[in-house]
Amino acid sequence: MQESARTALSWLRANAARFGLDPDFHRYADVHLHIQAGDVPKEGASAGVTMAAALVSAFTNRPLRGGLAMSGELTLTGHLLPVGGIAAKLLAAHRAGIDRVVLPRPNRKQVDEELATSCGAPSRSTT
Repeated sequence: MQESARTALSWLRANAARFGLDPDFHRYADVHLHIQAGDVPKEGASAGVTMAAALVSAFTNRPLRGGLAMSGELTLTGHLLPVGGIAAKLLAAHRAGIDRVVLPRPNRKQVDEELATSCGAPSRSTT
């Protein structure tokens, strides 16, 4: 999780101008991301995109859309790496009333399979 937070902050520093931020914002802003230690062990990182979105939201003072969940590990170049546990993540989002889920493109096949299996219908995912 610490690596995800560091990567998200480094990515934001590299892309600060894209969001209208002073490129040196990190010199005068103290950033602390508190990740509560849960009782569910993690298999691997999958929160980088969420941390990056939270940082962009905080520094630009623009709230994220409600009803949105996301998962994916962010690289320093801004790509999202595929994550595991797609079925569990989709089920959790559904149970929480979430109507949009952001996942890495490489996970699209698993999303399509999960939707087809659980709904018995074709996927509604888009490119």
